[in-house]
Amino acid sequence: MKKTEHHHRHNELTESTKSSMKTRIITGIIAIVCIVPFIFLGDWFFAALVMFASIVSTTEIIRCLKVKKSVPYLIGLTVISIIICIFIVFWPFLLNLFTKIQEDSWFHLYAYFDRLHISILLVFVGFALLFMVVVLFSSFTARDASFMFTMLVVISLGLQSLLFLRYYPSFLEDEALKILNSEAPPAPLFNTFDSFEASLLVIYVVVSTFMTDTGAYFFGLFFGKKKINERISPKKTYAGFIGGLITSFVFSCGFAFIFISTGHPLLKGTLDLNHWYYVVALSAIIPLFATLGDFVFSSIKRYYNIKDYGNFLPGHGGILDRIDSLLFSLTASALFIWIVTNIGTDLLFLL
Repeated sequence: MKKTEHHHRHNELTESTKSSMKTRIITGIIAIVCIVPFIFLGDWFFAALVMFASIVSTTEIIRCLKVKKSVPYLIGLTVISIIICIFIVFWPFLLNLFTKIQEDSWFHLYAYFDRLHISILLVFVGFALLFMVVVLFSSFTARDASFMFTMLVVISLGLQSLLFLRYYPSFLEDEALKILNSEAPPAPLFNTFDSFEASLLVIYVVVSTFMTDTGAYFFGLFFGKKKINERISPKKTYAGFIGGLITSFVFSCGFAFIFISTGHPLLKGTLDLNHWYYVVALSAIIPLFATLGDFVFSSIKRYYNIKDYGNFLPGHGGILDRIDSLLFSLTASALFIWIVTNIGTDLLFLL
């Protein structure tokens, strides 16, 4: 009887939990109001938002090392890490910049993101720079450098995928317009196909990811008993995991098909009514990778013995505490879309 009462009290909403939820909700609403305009405006406005996320995320990862040990050369390490991150995130733009200038379409960022791209040269240089710090400073170990390099790649790929998902619909629409009228001038900076419809794909992935977190939280709160892995995340339960998958799948499918049925496909020719099975498959894939991302970043916090990556968002922690699962779901979604839109071509070259 006592055991039953204990579980009942554990799954109740305490005053502390209610206060925390209130803070999280208020912060979430403010963040949405600030971020959504950048998503709809797209192009350079959205790039500025991603640039900001790159810088803050990088500093939060470095904070893990600062908590574990004192790093006297923190500023130099921060500058090197931010440069590596930004270069990887915006590499498709930097790689083709001069070509696009000659084509008079350089001022539209969506013209560069027709695929995901990571440079072997860039990865090698970044790796070498971090290990050069290991050679110069004894307080920065090979383990620190390996951790920093791995996390910079994870963050950069996720944010480059975010750019790809926002720009790719605009790129395809622009290419279609060029085929219809090869002599048409470049689209103006503000144009209709780079606003609402082009934003649906990235909003869909974000909604699916955050509904995974929301479903897992409430299912775990009210029904969670058996823990998945207390060593990594003491609060995550099997009930929360399953609830997160179901909640995300239902909401993301509902979101997608509501817009598709009203003539607004997430991605023309791929995530539309004729290819409904791609929508269903992606809606099932996203929560799985979102959950994996959550576990990965939780395990890092446990290892470095920190509660949050930062305090930028009251009630949520840092930027990474909010986008940890999103980084994985964005990368998985971008790869899925890149593959299915190029079926029939040389996929080995694409990958």
